[in-house]
Amino acid sequence: MAFKRVQVESGGESRVRICIRARDLAVIRQDGTCVLEPGMFKLYVGGSQPDEVSRRLTDEAVWEGCFEMAGEETEIPY
Repeated sequence: MAFKRVQVESGGESRVRICIRARDLAVIRQDGTCVLEPGMFKLYVGGSQPDEVSRRLTDEAVWEGCFEMAGEETEIPY
């Protein structure tokens, strides 16, 4: 996981760069192998969970972005 705390004034903007490693996107299978799978993925950024309860409690939106992982399924070292 990648975490970075950034103070932003209300209504302001900030650009933050984080590094997402292949291992951060891997899935551990039932047999214990660690693999990268192609497909569409969602990335959430914010200070709470991306669910209705958190939205209701905090009245804050969580930024959501999508990206596609292309290529073949690949086993990586665990």
